[in-house]
Amino acid sequence: MKTHMSSTFVLLVTLLFAMQAQSAQTSQKVRIGYSTMSATTAPLWVAQDEGFLAKNGIDSELIFIPGPPIVIASLNRGDITLAMVGGATVLAGAAGGIDLKIIAAILNRVPHDFVVRPEVKRPQDLRGKRVGVTALGGTAWMAAMFALDQMGLNADKDQITLSSLGDQRLVSQALESGTIDAGLLTGTFSLRLKRLGFGFFGDIDRIQLLSGGIVVKERTLKSDTSLIRSLLHGLVAAHAFVINAKNKPRVLTTIMRRLGSNDKTIAEDGLEDLIRRTDRKPYPSAEGLKNIQRFMQLRNPKLANINVADLIDDTLLRGMDQAGRE
Repeated sequence: MKTHMSSTFVLLVTLLFAMQAQSAQTSQKVRIGYSTMSATTAPLWVAQDEGFLAKNGIDSELIFIPGPPIVIASLNRGDITLAMVGGATVLAGAAGGIDLKIIAAILNRVPHDFVVRPEVKRPQDLRGKRVGVTALGGTAWMAAMFALDQMGLNADKDQITLSSLGDQRLVSQALESGTIDAGLLTGTFSLRLKRLGFGFFGDIDRIQLLSGGIVVKERTLKSDTSLIRSLLHGLVAAHAFVINAKNKPRVLTTIMRRLGSNDKTIAEDGLEDLIRRTDRKPYPSAEGLKNIQRFMQLRNPKLANINVADLIDDTLLRGMDQAGRE
């Protein structure tokens, strides 16, 4: 019933704004940045490939930017209008004085698995070893911290090196080659390695951790609300499309094309993992931000002074939800 209501609300609102967009004379060019090359980005890819953004008057350009901090720097400079990044990156940007608002969240839980090489049998075997993440301070790094904490390990005390490798594909390759002993990977990559005999440690996928935030500058949200509303409508409609089982073949096609892979199994792994972890309605989780803050303030005491609720503005999303119920 909840799924049906969620889909109905998305459909009604999307149709309304699609009709408005069709009456417009020109589309507005918008650049959107993201830093994760895996199926967790599928709603963003589908928003463009299936025309949800175009129907809402958006001529979108999706830009893959390795490294979440670089995405936020691009957002701050005005090189992009909207970004999809994790809460850790948003908190770091806010601590640096950037006026950011999270208007939705595709993922509010840890999106990664803690994958270890076959010879790593127990958590204690990780002492003195190397763990790969996409970026230090990013969502994968945060997931690693949670996983180590669950296992009773401490990176400093147990001399565990967290290495920034820039991209999940590189983390996966480093694991296979033995360059690293463990790595944080989403289902697109982790489930394939599991079939090859690699192990999973920890039980972190249920932990609230805002990891797929839709982020804009507060100034842009205030000055160009209509544009941001149109963007959000397209993205929410795409999110509903992705998690609807009947659209699976088309979503898989998009994932494979974007990943540059003909391996349908990899795409299916990633999509299954995304659907398992995502919420039906993409409201940002304040608890997920607080969990991030708890770890990050150990490295950056300034973060303790941030009220994470101030980084969330789901007003537009709630307006869409209300319109869908009326």
